[in-house]
Amino acid sequence: MLIESLYYLKKKGLFFKAFIVGTGKDEKYLKDLVRKLKLENEVIFVGKIIDRELLKGYYARADLFLFPSLYDASPLVLQETFALSCPSLLIKGSNASEGIIDGYNGFLSENNAFYYANMIENLIKNKSLLREVGKNAQKTLYRPWEKVVDEVVERYKELIFIYQKIFKNNHKRM
Repeated sequence: MLIESLYYLKKKGLFFKAFIVGTGKDEKYLKDLVRKLKLENEVIFVGKIIDRELLKGYYARADLFLFPSLYDASPLVLQETFALSCPSLLIKGSNASEGIIDGYNGFLSENNAFYYANMIENLIKNKSLLREVGKNAQKTLYRPWEKVVDEVVERYKELIFIYQKIFKNNHKRM
């Protein structure tokens, strides 16, 4: 859907560069689709980036992070975008869109290439809104790893306590 959305933008005459970072099972299919739709000048496949500073540079320079995934529960890439005040466009009702308040700390679109393209077009024309939403995402959605680790530790403690209580109760019955 993302590539199709970018195709609609090109057909409208918009100038843009989209960087696709990472690899995966659909990489060949996506590259073939980009060639088929003649988007080679607009869509650049960067590949896997292991240099954290280089990756930060991509997020810091991006006007908008496009994430049309429906099923990623809590993707690391979103935490990375939030940390660097990069606004994100997600799909309404997707797992990843949890916590997103449309127009405040992120943007939401219908799960449709045409609507997604229209959202991109409208958003990239409003740089001040993008900056404001990116800052709000950092304030309201970013969670430092130390906090995440602390939350995980607390959850494990709760589970151990519950397990011990169940074990003791079951042991008493025997």
